[in-house]
Amino acid sequence: MRELNISVIGKSGHAARIINILNDIPDVHIQNVYYYKKITDNSLPITSNIKDLMSSDGIIIASPTPTHAEYIDMLEGYKGYLLVEKPIVSTKEQTEMLWKIPLERKSRIKVNYNFLYSSIAISLKELLTSSRIGSPISFDVHTSQGLAHKENYKDSWRSNISESFGVMELVGVHFINLTLSLFGKIDYSRMDFLWKAGCKVGPPDTVFLRLKMHSGLCVNLFHSYAGPFFMRMMLMGTDGYWEYDGNKTHLHYPRDTFDTNNRFTTPPLAKRETFEFSHIWKESLFKSVNAFLDEIRFSGVIDQSEFDIALASMEPIFESRSQCL
Repeated sequence: MRELNISVIGKSGHAARIINILNDIPDVHIQNVYYYKKITDNSLPITSNIKDLMSSDGIIIASPTPTHAEYIDMLEGYKGYLLVEKPIVSTKEQTEMLWKIPLERKSRIKVNYNFLYSSIAISLKELLTSSRIGSPISFDVHTSQGLAHKENYKDSWRSNISESFGVMELVGVHFINLTLSLFGKIDYSRMDFLWKAGCKVGPPDTVFLRLKMHSGLCVNLFHSYAGPFFMRMMLMGTDGYWEYDGNKTHLHYPRDTFDTNNRFTTPPLAKRETFEFSHIWKESLFKSVNAFLDEIRFSGVIDQSEFDIALASMEPIFESRSQCL
């Protein structure tokens, strides 16, 4: 199998994680690492000339979120494959621009979201297909981490309201994307937001998003940069429920379970699996990068629905963002 020449836009943070993954794949050669200004780094093939990337088989855009759509536009004449880190857009104007790009180009652009290739997503898809918990009623996600309390957060692009919508854009969008992938179209959304980590600086650090899906399913997403680390997910169905606590999943059914007094009681535990959250996102990123490389290896056509869902994932955020500006 021939060697793949891959370039990466970005060199630190998430880009560094992707570079480490690429370094461990035998048939991949990192051709260029693009950085917007000239620097010296003998450990990486750094370039500040975007044209140097055009001969690559694939390009991975892993720069800060506000630049993703800009780089897609800059690479308009590129004939290879693109993997773009989430979210693919940061403004409605960028969304309108990307909706208009030709289908042939969309078929060579993949967008990475943390959960799409994870064991959690696979488990949920299998559960929905099996109908063991009946018809879905609600999907709830509650996450928290204390990023907003760190000093470097206040001076980063993540806390600049003109470039980012904070925790909902950086964390919540993963779960909006997962919701769209699992349950289809959103009919209605409402977002409530708060500033909990001290004074009101930048975008809200604590957000609650309610979604009503076209299927009638209710979705509640709560994300915060103000509290301690916490992860909880629950899918409730008419005949049982599934929950995840950041370490294990628990599946309970059937619905009609009674105690000795013939009163409803918690359905029995039918299945338990271990999925450590710290491993989940690494697993999904690894699989996503390799799925992207497989598209290049076999000259594949990337499903356009992934691209469309990636754009749609930001719509509830755009609807509410204007209230904070």
